[in-house]
Amino acid sequence: MFSAQIYRDRRQALASLVGDGTILLLGYRPSPITHADHTYPFRQESSFRYFFGLNEPNSAGLINAATGTSVMYGHDPDITDIIWEGDIPPLVERAAPYGVDGTMPMQSLAADLLRSNNIMFVPSTRATMTEQLRDVVGVNRPTAEAGTRKLIDAIVALRSIKTAEEIEEIIKATNRTKTAHLIAMAATRPGITEADVVRTMRSDAASHGWIEAYGPIFTVKGEVLHNPFHRNTMSDGALALHDGALLSDLGYASDITRTFPVNGAFSPVQKSVYQTVLNAQTAVIAASKPGVLNSEMHTLALTTIFEGLGELGVTHGDSGEAVAQGAAALFMPHGIGHMLGIDVHDMEGIGETYVGYNSDVVRSEQFGRNNLRLGRQLQDGFVLTVEPGCYFIPALIDRWEQQQQWAQWINFDRLNDFRDFGGVRIEDVVHITASGSAVLGDHIPRTIEEVEAACA
Repeated sequence: MFSAQIYRDRRQALASLVGDGTILLLGYRPSPITHADHTYPFRQESSFRYFFGLNEPNSAGLINAATGTSVMYGHDPDITDIIWEGDIPPLVERAAPYGVDGTMPMQSLAADLLRSNNIMFVPSTRATMTEQLRDVVGVNRPTAEAGTRKLIDAIVALRSIKTAEEIEEIIKATNRTKTAHLIAMAATRPGITEADVVRTMRSDAASHGWIEAYGPIFTVKGEVLHNPFHRNTMSDGALALHDGALLSDLGYASDITRTFPVNGAFSPVQKSVYQTVLNAQTAVIAASKPGVLNSEMHTLALTTIFEGLGELGVTHGDSGEAVAQGAAALFMPHGIGHMLGIDVHDMEGIGETYVGYNSDVVRSEQFGRNNLRLGRQLQDGFVLTVEPGCYFIPALIDRWEQQQQWAQWINFDRLNDFRDFGGVRIEDVVHITASGSAVLGDHIPRTIEEVEAACA
């Protein structure tokens, strides 16, 4: 775990930004589907974990913004806990590694808040959290789900800048993730199912005690952006898309995507599309640095993909105008990337718009570009994903062709040759530094030659 001083410094920094009042950070309760003889995976509310560290349910923390002092609320074990979960230390011992100034039982939280002023809290992301805010603060559902803007802005400012210790955790998560991707490339072959490969990856992760950051997307239907199913049999000539990641022991995430041929060798057309996406990713990573708008990096990726498809006869005309008008979104209807940290989409539980935009940069309403999660200026210390993609989505192709939408830039006759192509996405985790950017973690096969070698 991080040192107690790191947690103290985080809480003091938050208190200094907020200035006065009482900061309430609630941990999550267990899964609402709970039985005495079953356990379910628990994931802590990320802001509580960031500032208070304790990764167990039914916890909370208060910070006095004027003084920076903090109190952790939780439970001392009773005989029932000991019977079901073993000999658990008292709360004061469990809280000690996180440097709090005191501990109190959860049942005293509501009474303590009655004596507090200007109570601030993050937006509720679960029904049980909304109920708890109602019980201990007395707010209604809309207020609970809105949270306190001053606190939200302060948390985003602090959590957006990753420390050296956090970078180390993200690298650990990414290196674990590399193992899963190499396993997937080596295990994939024609005639087996997607589930066969997922099972092999999960078996290896379980043997190390590693936990998934999210359910893996492993599919030969790469044109489906978030395909959670693993039911297809993989055929010779298809592409497999694997978007999957593991966590570090302290709960930090990675987020990596690779696309590779099921039979181990790209066809000439697959090579062309893959190289186009790789060119887009390479260009964005090279151009990413402090002060650059991530919305401009999105534009750079779209432009590169549009021009690459032009070499295949799919697109034509002025790429700048085509991208500006939204024509390139047919091939990449998602954003170029998002923040990453304790959350895969870091801090988005407290408001994606607060994390990715500000008063100077407003989310676009244009199709495709409206899915860009992070549009504002990049800063030294950001960690984000760079994940361009090129997809051939039959339903979207049909709709645009019927409407003759952007026909001046898209050759629909040629495009129909790609209806069964699927999709390509390449994603890495990137650290914005004072001098530019750096891909985090050990190198994961990315070039055509590297990917084919890993599949051999």
